[in-house]
Amino acid sequence: YSMYINKNIFKPASNAKKSFDLVFAGRLVPNKGLALLLEAFDNAWKMMPDISLAINGEGPLKNWLIKNIKHKKSGKNIFYRPYVKTLADVADLYNQSKIVVCSSYAEGGPLFVLEAMSCGLPVVSTPVGLMKEIVRNGENGFLLKSWDVKEMTEKIFQLLSSPTLYAWCSR
Repeated sequence: YSMYINKNIFKPASNAKKSFDLVFAGRLVPNKGLALLLEAFDNAWKMMPDISLAINGEGPLKNWLIKNIKHKKSGKNIFYRPYVKTLADVADLYNQSKIVVCSSYAEGGPLFVLEAMSCGLPVVSTPVGLMKEIVRNGENGFLLKSWDVKEMTEKIFQLLSSPTLYAWCSR
């Protein structure tokens, strides 16, 4: 695909410490499905209290996001970062994470998922954009059938609770 990913920047870093279980990066706007992401994370946190989520981005929903993070019990495990300065910093964030999650309702690529996948991350994604063509269930992550919180939670849990499946999907 002609997504123009800079493979000199977006590549796996073998020495990166995995500080975050999940990562989302993008503009904080309604079509990104942030409420879906937070609800799925909250459900996963109830099953895995040590799970963590890094969110990177700016946009009109920034204040809504910060408020929601503060009011959730799982919020202590959600780390919000505004936009980072360079693409190398974004790649570092991906390399510090285990799984990229796309909860969007509408997308073209989405480019952030493809960048994270270039860093070796498996994906859990809603059926948007190119994800329907790129994600192969159980091989490089999971493509959800719809925008269902329960299914998203299950796929996140499945990847994180099975070291063999995770290793297979992140190769």
